[in-house]
Amino acid sequence: HNNYSFYNPKQHPLFNIDGGRTIYFEGTYTNMFSGNENPTPGYNYNQIMYKVDVRNPQLNLPLPVTLAKHLNQGTHRWTIGQLADGYVGTPEFYALEDEAEGTREISLKSEKIWIATETGPNRIALYEWSNERGKTLVRLKGATVPAGYKQKEFLGYVWKK
Repeated sequence: HNNYSFYNPKQHPLFNIDGGRTIYFEGTYTNMFSGNENPTPGYNYNQIMYKVDVRNPQLNLPLPVTLAKHLNQGTHRWTIGQLADGYVGTPEFYALEDEAEGTREISLKSEKIWIATETGPNRIALYEWSNERGKTLVRLKGATVPAGYKQKEFLGYVWKK
């Protein structure tokens, strides 16, 4: 039924496996806040734990994409999801880590991401720019681009931060 609720949810990082691809969380199951007049026998006010495989295609949600800077070396690299140790940065946009309907794969140096092929809610265009020496940049629509770069290709749409 749809008339139940949880309160006091908590994720248990200790149980995470596969680098956080499988997570566990619990919550107190109750009818108190749901409006359900018939509590589930033997379960009302009990803790229930769920295991979630975040690789499930139904959970393929946009992740932050960051042009991260290495603190010691000063080098930059594109990262999807969590930043590696020694890197800092603010997400530029969000994209999918896995293929989904209506997306296409692009490469940001060593990172592969999936971006939307059609415009939609909270999406913005992504372009590739290049200079005479063949160096390329990826920037959002309206972003400032260094002198000497020309718009090369429309790549698709990403999710705004």
